[in-house]
Amino acid sequence: KVFLQTEDGKKILCDLAKSNDRAMREIAAENPNTPKTVLKRLATDKDKGVRLAVAKNLSADSSILAILAEGEDWWRILYEIAIHSNTSKNTLAKLAEHKDAGVRSMVASNPNAFKTTLTKLATDSFLIVRNEVVKNPNTPDKARRKMK
Repeated sequence: KVFLQTEDGKKILCDLAKSNDRAMREIAAENPNTPKTVLKRLATDKDKGVRLAVAKNLSADSSILAILAEGEDWWRILYEIAIHSNTSKNTLAKLAEHKDAGVRSMVASNPNAFKTTLTKLATDSFLIVRNEVVKNPNTPDKARRKMK
């Protein structure tokens, strides 16, 4: 683990990320020491397992998560982006419009969401979404009152 934090370790992670083997790219995508430039490239990988590993990587920043969310249709990846602590308010606002209630509920659970996003989700037709809005400490009182 410590070795991967060194320059030689990061070079190995970069090499793994270029592999034709999906499992090797996944190892690089999930490693928190993988350079951000490499994670950004892996966020557009053709394999959804690799993209999922990027979405779960705690080192993925908001710009990487935004790239990953753009055009993604697999709910599992969208869930991970929606609950990620580095996901931006703007990306969460876009995900709040998703057709899948599970994705919207994960957005509603994220404390990074805009208050306006939470207010909108407070009137969602699905109870699972509204329940997450209630639990979010950043939900405005006005939105909470609307839900009663």
